[in-house]
Amino acid sequence: MEGYEVDDLSAARELLQRNAVKKILIEVCPENLARAGSSVQELWNMWKMMGYVAYMVEDTRQNHVLTLAECESFGCINIILRPAV
Repeated sequence: MEGYEVDDLSAARELLQRNAVKKILIEVCPENLARAGSSVQELWNMWKMMGYVAYMVEDTRQNHVLTLAECESFGCINIILRPAV
């Protein structure tokens, strides 16, 4: 994906909006997103619109939903997206 996560999620929109995908492992890297003409904000909006929430893979806190500010502040991080429902 290397920065094209927004395009990839958009291509899978129908599946994601039906919550047919229970978990998505994705790397959020602001530099790669910017190089591809996107941003953490755009990626965040995409997964929120589709009904997903983000959890940091390396986080020891149980069920801590990441905020946009956290996603933007960590640099490159691995996250898991799960349906919010």
